[in-house]
Amino acid sequence: MLPNILIKKILGELLKSFGGNYILIGYMIDEFGLVCKEWYQKILASLSYPNFTLDTMNDFLLCNHLISQKKIPLTGLKMKFNMSQYSSLNFDDSVFKNRFCSIDFVSDQPSLPLDFVAISNHLSYLTTVNSIGFQLCNLLDYTSLCQLIKSSLRDFQNLREIKIFYYMDLDISQLCDVIARAPAIESMYFESSSIDGNGKSRIISLNPLNKITTLTQLTLRRVIIKPNTMVTYLDNNKSLKDLNIILADLTSDEVEETPIDPLIESIEKHQSLKRILVSFNRALCFKSTITKLMGSNRLLERVVLDFTICKNPNQDPALLQLTFSNTCIRKIEITNLFMESIIANHWNSPSTLEKISLIFVDPEITKSILLYHKSLKTLKAGFNFNSFDSAVIPLLKSQSLTSLSLHTTSIVSNAMSAVNPQIYNDPNIWNQFINALKSNCSLRSLSLKIRTVPNETLKKLFQLQHPTLKHLSIWTSHPIGIDQLTLDSLCKNSTIQSLSLNGSLNKPTEEHLSIITKILNDNRTLQSLSFYDLPLNSIHNQSLIDQFSISLKNNSSLKIFNINTKNSDIQQALKQSFISIN
Repeated sequence: MLPNILIKKILGELLKSFGGNYILIGYMIDEFGLVCKEWYQKILASLSYPNFTLDTMNDFLLCNHLISQKKIPLTGLKMKFNMSQYSSLNFDDSVFKNRFCSIDFVSDQPSLPLDFVAISNHLSYLTTVNSIGFQLCNLLDYTSLCQLIKSSLRDFQNLREIKIFYYMDLDISQLCDVIARAPAIESMYFESSSIDGNGKSRIISLNPLNKITTLTQLTLRRVIIKPNTMVTYLDNNKSLKDLNIILADLTSDEVEETPIDPLIESIEKHQSLKRILVSFNRALCFKSTITKLMGSNRLLERVVLDFTICKNPNQDPALLQLTFSNTCIRKIEITNLFMESIIANHWNSPSTLEKISLIFVDPEITKSILLYHKSLKTLKAGFNFNSFDSAVIPLLKSQSLTSLSLHTTSIVSNAMSAVNPQIYNDPNIWNQFINALKSNCSLRSLSLKIRTVPNETLKKLFQLQHPTLKHLSIWTSHPIGIDQLTLDSLCKNSTIQSLSLNGSLNKPTEEHLSIITKILNDNRTLQSLSFYDLPLNSIHNQSLIDQFSISLKNNSSLKIFNINTKNSDIQQALKQSFISIN
């Protein structure tokens, strides 16, 4: 028999391939548990299992069985908190007190506090709850929630996150008073909503949050919040590390864009923030304020900004020429062209940036990336095809870049003209791209969303057998041309492990399924294969479908297969396979 350590490694890899499919994992446990007593007692119970989200009562009962009867260490369970299900439970709930299990309650419909109180006697596993959400529709809900938390502090020993979905203007003073007594609340989440889904409500003041000294993460989504309210809170806060302001408004009125420079200045001076996401509707900030934030703050590691950035017409032009250095920020996401000019024109020193997301990459930004951002691993950006040879292809010179995701955009700079559609088929440009890719020794993932990719380019991509490129995704708005030579090249490719193609294959309907079947038959390297927008619904050739089904069953390397079809015969073939599908 194989050594236990080798068996553990094999089973561990098998678990990874199943992902979050706990039905397959349950089947594996039952089958391997029958092999011998030692496997059951020593090996299966010592493996690391993935986290699960339980959507139905059957899911819940299966995991309950695996934990209580099979002694399998499932961790990090997420439960859809549906009151009608859990109020009638009849099971050994002590299983959820074991040392393995922690529970997060997640739901699109958060609990009403009074409902939660009504069934609290059924929930003796509250000690394991990590996260829970409540909806507050009126003052009674708010009062009930405060009373619930106050009376259940002993039960909520592991509670780390509270989510509040509110339908009214909210004064959080009383809530923060009781939460401050909880052992270790680390994260608070507030989301404003309304009955019709369109309105937003105010948070009166954030200052009471400073009573929760263990709070390190705050998320405000779709809220109405005044800049001075945020500034006052941050100026008095000493512990916050993560601040997420998402799709927020500064006022309930439809007014012109409002400056948020004081808020950005407060973030700049903050002594503990490491990660910020600031997204406002109808808000603006001067470019010089952002530049100062980037140049002065030495704690921030992640910066995501989504609002209007503009020039200050009253500012000394000399200030706009200032440069800065920053070796702390690891990730930056920008949705404004002015911010991109900060990277291109002001960040003229080496950085430790590992991820950049931009609206638009042009030759100047590419030059800056190659000169100063030599730790960059992930780049996501739009581009204009007129600058494909000067802005995109040179990026492949980077020897640190491992993931490159690019999409064409209609943005045209002053130096560019509108794109001529014929340029997308220019063989010289695509040959430059393939040659640059040949010389690159770091790229592992490439994603292109573009008008079209010529068939000859696809063939060369597959023939390249690139030693590091493992994940390839191509989304086109025009049909993808795959001739026999290109298909053969794909089938023979032994390096690409994940392939995603979006767009029809410019073939008769039934040939689409034949192409997929040939790939399944001949390629034994692909672990993930995704096809979108293929016209498979009208295929009724049973012989073709049978061949596809057999190929799917016989393919031992494929773990994930994504295909969107309403064809019942093809869906049945997919269900009968052990491959994870969408």
